[in-house]
Amino acid sequence: MSWTLWRYATIELWRLVLLSAAVLVVVIAFAVAVKPLADGTLGPAEALRFMALASVPMLAYALPFAAAFGATLAYHRMAQDNEVIAALAGGLSHRALLVPALASGLALGGILTALNEQIIPRFLQSMEQMVTRDAIETLVNKIDRGESATVGGMTVHAEGVRRLEIKPGEPLVGKILLERVAAVETDDFGAVTNDATAEYALVMLMPGEAVGADDALAGRIAFNNGTLYRDGTLGVVGSFRTPLFRVPNAFEDDPKFLTFGELLELREHPERMSFVRSRHARLARGLASIEAAAQIRRDLEDLGRVTLQSAGVTLVIRAAALEGSGPFTFAAPPGERIRVEAFYGDSETGPLGGGLDDLRAASALLTLEPESSEKDVTIGTRGSAKLTFRLELADVTIRGRRDVDPAGLGSVETARAARTYEGLALDPDPLARLAGLPPRDLLAEAETTPHPGIADAAGRLDRRIERLGREITSKQHERAAMSLSCLIMVLTGAITAMRMRHALPLVVYLWSFLPALGAIILIAVGQQTTHESGAAAGLPLLYGGVGALGVYAALALRTLSRNA
Repeated sequence: MSWTLWRYATIELWRLVLLSAAVLVVVIAFAVAVKPLADGTLGPAEALRFMALASVPMLAYALPFAAAFGATLAYHRMAQDNEVIAALAGGLSHRALLVPALASGLALGGILTALNEQIIPRFLQSMEQMVTRDAIETLVNKIDRGESATVGGMTVHAEGVRRLEIKPGEPLVGKILLERVAAVETDDFGAVTNDATAEYALVMLMPGEAVGADDALAGRIAFNNGTLYRDGTLGVVGSFRTPLFRVPNAFEDDPKFLTFGELLELREHPERMSFVRSRHARLARGLASIEAAAQIRRDLEDLGRVTLQSAGVTLVIRAAALEGSGPFTFAAPPGERIRVEAFYGDSETGPLGGGLDDLRAASALLTLEPESSEKDVTIGTRGSAKLTFRLELADVTIRGRRDVDPAGLGSVETARAARTYEGLALDPDPLARLAGLPPRDLLAEAETTPHPGIADAAGRLDRRIERLGREITSKQHERAAMSLSCLIMVLTGAITAMRMRHALPLVVYLWSFLPALGAIILIAVGQQTTHESGAAAGLPLLYGGVGALGVYAALALRTLSRNA
């Protein structure tokens, strides 16, 4: 008799669970698709496909409530038809009657675990790719509606926008012309660092290989007839362009899009998140600048000279010392001028292959050039970043064979007010090594460098890694708690239905729905608290709701057994 009853109850329960889940999923998926449909990101046909993709992720929330609703209706109908009383009269206990609910709850919990850990993250990735797959279309639509758009870390607003045709041979995947443009870049605290306006700006998107990212896009903005302010100071007037920046797929930078195994790997390799890479790059650059200055001072002290190189030129600077902390000035030997030997050529012809200039300067200023793009650095790859300097010589006399006396038959001396060299780097470049270090190794190296700027950059990186670790923990436990709640909610619905067999079905469901809703809310609150404050503060809340729901179900079962 028990097997027949269990089979009957199981079939009835699952029929109602599947029907309820289907209805809830359709409703929730439609609600999710409304915003991108209204924003114009998705068309009507794409919205239907988006809803189909969203149906699977929405099961994470719909399945527990559908399971509770199905169990409530199935057991309430059995109770109202006196099948429960007949089973009790036949020698079955209430606990025996709950076997189908227990088995179904375990199965649904297992299904939800598989969905949360493996399947849902992949569907979320597909949804995000569908919304962001055409960066050109999204950018054009937003600006065309008069909204601001974020491009390469800058908030851009334009009065007009049009898509340009890509010419044959251009290594681009998209090209947009913006008219009457204003762009603002801010730091982590919201303070404006760069402010640009221009008559026209060209946004160029190209394959991600340009920044070492096969699964993303690279971009650059070229401003024409514009003005750029850096920290409130006029920097550039005319034409200028941004460094190459990376246009990431959004799912890469949110742990909710990662499977269980990927979350475990992310805890060991936090640099996979772009917000960690950007802070890593800033710290590496700060350490490299200090190391480069120390290396230059050592070379001047030990050898009396320092060598800097750029494409096609090698500079040998002879000075007494390097002064300052950035920008730096070279101190001339007593009674002498600073001497700079400029060798022109490449590695194949040798330093003298292209000529030589012998320069004597009254002063020499060495400044660190702005980074190409902190987000472009690939951690763990040596040589993916470069620390470059700009050398400004004042009151210069030049004696050389390049351009002045190509035959080299004599020396001609010329005087200039200034001479500038850009893109100069040390060999070996300290940034190439530091950029290749994993974040924790870089933080360990920063501990040995007592410098306020380094401490600040290291603190930001360390706090971001710690925050990422808390987020990973919160996501892992949220998924586990949701699966556990599915089991508890099925049992709660079944017990409540048998206890309130004379009440209306919706009234019965209300008595199981409200405690279940409280449990889900506490799971969400606990997840956020764990993310913000840590496991000690968040996990008791996260599992407290599930535990309270379990206690409620146990007390209801005890009351039911006593009144039987």
